[in-house]
Amino acid sequence: MSSNSCLKIGERLLCDDQIIEALVEYKLFEPLVGQVILDRALATVALSEQEVYHALADGEIPAAASLEEFLIQWCQQNQVSEDYLHKVVLRGLRLNKFKQSYFEPKIISEFLRIKPDLDQVEYSRIRVGDFFLAQELYFQIQDDGADFLELARQHSLDGESLDGSWIEPTSLASLPPEISNLFKNGQEGKLYKPVLVDDLFWVVRLERIYPARLTASMRSLLRGQLYNDWLQAQIAALVSQPGAIAVQQEGAVDEECLVL
Repeated sequence: MSSNSCLKIGERLLCDDQIIEALVEYKLFEPLVGQVILDRALATVALSEQEVYHALADGEIPAAASLEEFLIQWCQQNQVSEDYLHKVVLRGLRLNKFKQSYFEPKIISEFLRIKPDLDQVEYSRIRVGDFFLAQELYFQIQDDGADFLELARQHSLDGESLDGSWIEPTSLASLPPEISNLFKNGQEGKLYKPVLVDDLFWVVRLERIYPARLTASMRSLLRGQLYNDWLQAQIAALVSQPGAIAVQQEGAVDEECLVL
């Protein structure tokens, strides 16, 4: 980009330093840094012809075309430039291969580490502001066999008297820690004594447990999380180095105008 180049977005023109200022203002600088870091990692990731054919031609190798000819035809059919093919499409394939090879071996250990938070539960709850009322409701259910839902309709706050007290499958990680800790080693059907959560006393009963499983979708989710954590760590490490990221005037390599 020359010194007088501008980026036009709709009716707005961003010229020279305005582009840098916009990246900072809209919090896009760190994502840009991440992609530059990623370029270094992807430089060592090579794609085989079979991998390219598998991704772009549904695994079928065209009989009469070399890979180069196939890529030219693919660009024409998809109305993209060869530059876009290499910088965006093939880069995306290398990124997927990088994620697969680098983070796949770590998935099982990561799954086992966070599995307690991935497990889901269904539970019933009553929330009241008075401890003695919560305790009385607990004993009515525990000792007298009172109907949990009926007591919730009569006494529970925050709309549960209308909507019902049965909470559909929810991950343990999304629950208040006071409740999540009860359920992590809990048993289905167990009723718990009142617990204080954010100024309200909860009476809860664990109804069902749905242990997390390492399915294909879960593997994909964990692979993505591991990749994101890695990239954020790489960005933080680079940004923390004084002078590692700087805007410099053309022809003045050592002159720093903006350091992040």
